[in-house]
Amino acid sequence: MGSLPMARTAALALIVATVIGGLFTLRKLDLKLPFTADPYTLDVHLVDAAGLSRSQNPLVTVAGIRVGRVTKVKLRHGEAVVSLRLDPEVDGKIFRDARVTVRPTGVIPVLTVNVEPGTPAAGALPSAGVIPADRTTSYVAADKLLSVLDTDTRAYLQVLVSQVDVALRGRGGDLERTLIAAAPMAQDGRRVAEVLAQRRRLVERLVGNLAQVSSTLARRRVELARVVDARRRRGRGDVGPLG
Repeated sequence: MGSLPMARTAALALIVATVIGGLFTLRKLDLKLPFTADPYTLDVHLVDAAGLSRSQNPLVTVAGIRVGRVTKVKLRHGEAVVSLRLDPEVDGKIFRDARVTVRPTGVIPVLTVNVEPGTPAAGALPSAGVIPADRTTSYVAADKLLSVLDTDTRAYLQVLVSQVDVALRGRGGDLERTLIAAAPMAQDGRRVAEVLAQRRRLVERLVGNLAQVSSTLARRRVELARVVDARRRRGRGDVGPLG
């Protein structure tokens, strides 16, 4: 008889564990949980969605904070359309001038979709909104970047990278200290560049004014010649004083 309450307790514990496990699984898969608010969704248009596969369950972040996942990647009118499913709390915090960047994370590059919220002055972007391709940046893999280089350039680049690796091996701390020490010099260099740019604008203005003076003198050349000739004759006493 005593084993019956124990069996009921074990069955109840199993049911509770199953429910908790199911809820946890739904949460990990970013599926809607019972009695919860509807998710916030977006469609993002990308010129190139290479490497962004639904099967990899890519994360979506807003300002670097994980808030959802990619649910679908499809082709529409020559553009990739990526559907995002975000937490309901995001609603009202993404604005109409929001931007999207696809970037890799981790040692093994796994692409993540990062949403830059935009500015409140643009107004909130409602759920099921669209972010067009001109406000998105796609990830360009290294192999695509290198494929535009000719064979000799790729070989030179490979040698350069390998030699940099040899030169900096074990010197990471030295490089960090050098970059920190060079930071003030970079700021001074920026100020020098700004001053030089201002001087260049002043020189351009001076050259423009000189050109205008030269053009005016060229137009008045005949009048100047007459004045000079009159002054010369006056000095010789050929004419009376100028009126």
